[in-house]
Amino acid sequence: PARETDNTNDYGVKKIDMKVNDNNYISWTNSFMRNFGIGISQKIEINSELCELIGIWLAEGSSNGSQITFTINQKEENFKNRIIELMWKVFSLDNYSISERKGSLALNISYSSKQLIEFFKQLFEVQNLKDVNQWNKFIPKKLLHIEPKMQMQIFKGWFIGDGWAATPASAKREAKGTTVSQKLADDMIFILNRNFINPFIQKEERAN
Repeated sequence: PARETDNTNDYGVKKIDMKVNDNNYISWTNSFMRNFGIGISQKIEINSELCELIGIWLAEGSSNGSQITFTINQKEENFKNRIIELMWKVFSLDNYSISERKGSLALNISYSSKQLIEFFKQLFEVQNLKDVNQWNKFIPKKLLHIEPKMQMQIFKGWFIGDGWAATPASAKREAKGTTVSQKLADDMIFILNRNFINPFIQKEERAN
């Protein structure tokens, strides 16, 4: 008899989830009203800028519960400027602080905003944003069934932060993104499959 095989993850036979939600905005409840104006809009448009920004945060972002922080290399001047630009375009926020970590080349771009923290908490559906860390990051459910091409902006943002690509003429073209979150890896596979790209996950064991 023919040997039975598990083809659950066989790209050639598995069904690709192409469902697309109709909602073009992320609505959230703003319970932190300011003295002057409401601050961040309670309807954030799902567009390429938001998706790229979320992708960058999945690669480089963290939160201590009171700030949203992006940590990049001090030499990445263009990347720093892009983050600042996206934060203004998406949230109209320019109250950032920049600090350098002693003994390293790390640069922190931090935003202190109760409204921003609340938006991220509701987007990721968590009670404490500190619970979303490098080991368990994931793509928010609200962004899992948007237009596939729009989703590629999430992948783009993440890949700029945690990716690497080589395209020399004499070698095989290759692109790799690295994460310690199994869920995030699965979610990136999900996005790429929806755009008819078939990647694979390679697990690596690294010291410490």
